[in-house]
Amino acid sequence: MVLLISPFCRIDRGVLVSTHRQAAMKKRVTLFRSALPFVLLFLLLLLVATRPTVVVAQIFGVRSGTGSLADTNILSLVPNSGTLIINYDFFTIPDTLDVFYGSQDIFSSGLVAGAGQFVIPYSGADTSLMIVINIEGSVSPATSWQYQPTVVPEPRSIGLFTCGIVCSIARWKHKGRKKLIIVGQGQL
Repeated sequence: MVLLISPFCRIDRGVLVSTHRQAAMKKRVTLFRSALPFVLLFLLLLLVATRPTVVVAQIFGVRSGTGSLADTNILSLVPNSGTLIINYDFFTIPDTLDVFYGSQDIFSSGLVAGAGQFVIPYSGADTSLMIVINIEGSVSPATSWQYQPTVVPEPRSIGLFTCGIVCSIARWKHKGRKKLIIVGQGQL
């Protein structure tokens, strides 16, 4: 049973309730509900604008060898564009390192001794790289070398409109209320 005391107060189940306060709370909740779709849209647009990126490197095992014969190492299932980073140590006797992408020699170090790093960008349609040490043989049969390749793909955006995710936004009236529905489907 509800007993109305004044336009601003009522007694509901033995509790004094301010109707003015209740009306103000109802307006706040209604305002929040009506603003929520726009807040979600703003957050969605912020995600697209900032374009977070995903980069996962492929780190291959250390490869080492000795002797004057050429050594071939094929790196399979690499992204079709990115950067090959090779950390090497050719010790005191100089060695050569060549990198092939498809049938094209995209990098040739020339004779190099000591330790260092090669950074080799590549791009195309192939999904394998081939590293050849001492392609024409070594200058000395006593040579030794080691290296570790790492493939870093081109950064890919995970923003909604740049990475293959289909996003449709629909807005309509339902029972006098406006609704915003965001439907996303796709893959990274």
